[in-house]
Amino acid sequence: MAVEHGASALGLVSDMPSGPGVIAEDLIAEIAASIPPPIESVLLTSKHHAEAIIEQQRRTRVSAIQIVDRLERGGYVRRERSREDGRRVDLRLTPAGVRIKRQQNVLEPELVEAMLERLDRDRQRQALAGLELLADAARDMIASGNLNRFLRGGAK
Repeated sequence: MAVEHGASALGLVSDMPSGPGVIAEDLIAEIAASIPPPIESVLLTSKHHAEAIIEQQRRTRVSAIQIVDRLERGGYVRRERSREDGRRVDLRLTPAGVRIKRQQNVLEPELVEAMLERLDRDRQRQALAGLELLADAARDMIASGNLNRFLRGGAK
């Protein structure tokens, strides 16, 4: 359904210490196999060791892996022990994580398409050229490591 509505990636949650949304690896593999290119299948994992992550990717056949620890180190999420069940650890978005989530909503493909439809052809070309420039700048910021610092409220 998400792919039919213009999603560029589909996130799949596996093997978390707790929380909703966890999917069994065999179902993840089935879903990942059904996603048409160029749509990415992104696995969110809490595994720590490279060998375990590699084996999990081999079992699930996803096209990308997102590791919870990196999100935590990047300042986007924090882990909290559940007060109701001490065995459970919940993930909470930090202010930087909330900013990222809000920014993603602004660039949802359906919303961008609806906004572009309101413009004449010349302004559509200008808008798309501007988006390409911003994408280039974002890739540069990611490569330099400045994007993470900026999103956490640090140096620009």
